[in-house]
Amino acid sequence: MAGAQFPLLVALLGRGREHVGHDVGRATAFNTGGAMLGALAGGFGLLPLLTAPGCWRLVAALLVALGLVAVALDPRRGILPLLPPVAIALLAVALLAAPGPTAAFRHSGIGAGRVGPDALAGPNETEDWLREQRRSVIWEAEGRETSVALLGSTGSPSP
Repeated sequence: MAGAQFPLLVALLGRGREHVGHDVGRATAFNTGGAMLGALAGGFGLLPLLTAPGCWRLVAALLVALGLVAVALDPRRGILPLLPPVAIALLAVALLAAPGPTAAFRHSGIGAGRVGPDALAGPNETEDWLREQRRSVIWEAEGRETSVALLGSTGSPSP
């Protein structure tokens, strides 16, 4: 938990200055328990169920929803203060709907520098390269820490 938020949590759990040590201990226990529970639930539940990109989308959607709830509960409500958060939320939802890094990027040599600049020189060349990479993926699976693919040859020379 961030250092600036910890005193606030202690203040929420305590009743003044009487049992500060006890309150700090409870806040630390809640923080540690929540971190352990989150790691177990995420690693053994959400990642196998949703895969890594699905978990990223879930967290982003939850953050957008939490931000909108915080704006809605703001006592200084008015139409003008709502515009920036709602615009950011709409942008986030649009980005969540985007396809993201496809198998062409996850399983090709683009990150290792094995794709020549001529393959991505313009929009048409980039689209051709993406389609060629997608056609070469025979099988793919998402694991807890990585994604794996079986690539087949498409008959064209490799870059």
